[in-house]
Amino acid sequence: MKSAIIKADVQRAIQALASQGKKTAFAALHAALDNRGSMSTLVRLKAKIEAGAQPVTDSPEALKAFGEIWSLAVEEGRKKREAVLLKLKETNATLAVDNEHLEGALAKAQDQVKGLERAKLQTEAELNQIRVRVEAELAPTRAVLSDAATKAAAA
Repeated sequence: MKSAIIKADVQRAIQALASQGKKTAFAALHAALDNRGSMSTLVRLKAKIEAGAQPVTDSPEALKAFGEIWSLAVEEGRKKREAVLLKLKETNATLAVDNEHLEGALAKAQDQVKGLERAKLQTEAELNQIRVRVEAELAPTRAVLSDAATKAAAA
């Protein structure tokens, strides 16, 4: 009959696995304990062992070093943010100038379109006047031609 496992057994198995450079997964623990104990027991005992482990305390030197590194990182981040902001402002100013130039070009093009539309209307009116004059000049010639055609047909 297999004996029940206790916290000390699990601790020894964890230490043995760690000294071999192996992970302390539940399957590995179970195998290290000669397949004794249920998984739920292993989970419970391993959790107790891990909860009882002393938390690592930070030394004042380490905290100071971390603070200095953090300050440097924050400053570097601020500098990068300012550089990006400056570049965006420059791009915005360039786009504003380009926009003004394009608006000027658009206004000029719109004026040209209006001028061309006026010229088109004037040309159409002149063409209509020419058409009326030509029709008036052709009317007598058509009448003579029609008369000649009638006489030719009668002859």
